[in-house]
Amino acid sequence: IEFLFHLLGLIPSLRSAQIVETSISLNYTTVLNVIFLAVAFFLVVRFLKTGGPKMLAHMK
Repeated sequence: IEFLFHLLGLIPSLRSAQIVETSISLNYTTVLNVIFLAVAFFLVVRFLKTGGPKMLAHMK
């Protein structure tokens, strides 16, 4: 395949690709994830404190 591309002149002689190193950053998705985790934790604690597992056992 590389030989075919070379014959057709499809391989660029100059490369302008840039490699960018990524790092951990705090952005709006991080904030939304933390808010979601807090809401989920609150709902699980509320479910356990109000007898949720016992209620589910009666549904069977």
